[in-house]
Amino acid sequence: MEPNMSTIPEQDRKLRQVISDYTTSDAAAPQVQDLQLKVKAQWEQWNAMYFDGQLVTPMVIFTQPGKPQALGEYSTTSVHGSRGEVRIRPTIPEGRHPLWECNNPKRPIDLPPAPEPTEEQRMRYTIDVALHETVHQWQDEIHGTKAIGHNAKFRDKCNEIGRELGLGPVRGKLRKDSPDTNLPFCGQWPHCVRPEGYYGHLREDHEDPRRTREEYRLIIASLLYGYAVETESLPAVSEANAALRWVAGEIATQALDLMDEAIKRASDYYAGSQHEAASRAPEMAANTPNVPCTSAALPREAAE
Repeated sequence: MEPNMSTIPEQDRKLRQVISDYTTSDAAAPQVQDLQLKVKAQWEQWNAMYFDGQLVTPMVIFTQPGKPQALGEYSTTSVHGSRGEVRIRPTIPEGRHPLWECNNPKRPIDLPPAPEPTEEQRMRYTIDVALHETVHQWQDEIHGTKAIGHNAKFRDKCNEIGRELGLGPVRGKLRKDSPDTNLPFCGQWPHCVRPEGYYGHLREDHEDPRRTREEYRLIIASLLYGYAVETESLPAVSEANAALRWVAGEIATQALDLMDEAIKRASDYYAGSQHEAASRAPEMAANTPNVPCTSAALPREAAE
């Protein structure tokens, strides 16, 4: 079956092909070429197997999607002003995105480091983002721009492809008395139906890492106490240990008091500096001579 020519102008089709040919050639930067070749190879298989060869070679770029939380995006207008573009967040193939636990800023510091994703796991996630956006491309090119979204058409296409891949079903947006309440939402397909560990160690939910002052006091005290015991600086008797715990607690409290005082002084100093600079600005401007500044006025020795 031929591509739907009514939705993709001939000039846009040619532009897509030119860009695709360039980004997968040796003329492109090696890291770009490698990613583009892998995505293109998968896309060509999807187009033949799941879309009857109807789709036109897409324009794929690795850049930030329009929405901050989005991992990928299908835009009906490309950065060149042409029709259609697939965007994939570059931190995913790089393995730097906080979707992996090793990059989770809320991971408690007292836990061992989480394993980083392998290159294969990073590419699995990247390829699945591309697959998700390819379904949106299918919506746009075959059914029109107004059909784009995580709607019934999208859900049904995901489930159709999912059956071929051996993945479980997903649901669309829930309505009252929907029988699909327990199914994952198609907006996260196919990631939401992949087996655990398929992408490596993904992000976990942790309690708020911020601690109370008392918690920090106990942490500092326990560290000091543990060091003293390990170095055998006190006799191993209960009275001495109790005394050490008390001393460590007092030291921790004083340390936190000093921290609070330092933060307050720094804040006051910053506020005072800002006020002083603002009040002196007119005076400094009036006393500053009007001397043109140009590198051409400097001697050659000074410029170097």
